[in-house]
Amino acid sequence: MRYNETPLMTAKICHDLATPLSAMSLLMDLAFDKCVDPHIEATFRESLEKATLKLQFFRLLLTINQEHPVYSDVHSMLTKAAHALKIRLILPSECPDGPGSRLLLGLTNILMEGLIRGGAITVVVEADVLRLTAEGEPLQLRPGYLEALTNVENIEVHARNILPHYLANLAASMRLGIKVSILNKERIVIETVVKR
Repeated sequence: MRYNETPLMTAKICHDLATPLSAMSLLMDLAFDKCVDPHIEATFRESLEKATLKLQFFRLLLTINQEHPVYSDVHSMLTKAAHALKIRLILPSECPDGPGSRLLLGLTNILMEGLIRGGAITVVVEADVLRLTAEGEPLQLRPGYLEALTNVENIEVHARNILPHYLANLAASMRLGIKVSILNKERIVIETVVKR
């Protein structure tokens, strides 16, 4: 039996990148101790925070343990990311750990990327349905994301659409499909639907 090394390799990469980011944070404290321009320091700190959050996102998303991520970790990470990106985020108080939390994390991240100038995301979990509503102007999802989320069998996979393709396959493994409704240029709804 051949073992799939990809999840372990991903975990190692995330772990190896976390150490230099932590070191950079400490170095910034020393370097900016005497900085006279607060804008320069704020710009560097914001960039470091976004890189750290992106790394944390991939660590949670690609964990190899089926019971993980736990929703409390997902909730905490998304709350920090929303604050850093100036997005108003309303999350449910509960969500199943494991694949359910992983799907919520990934879909919320996709919508956060589309809210370039801030906005709002509301996430609702009801029975077997996960519904995410994003509002903001402009709301721009990356090219190919919608197709990769909703048409998993007939899409050519490449580096630019691997995340939504991964999420569509994750949903399919849970016997769910993903439906995307673009209500106007400022509002998108993504929801799971139970496959029969």
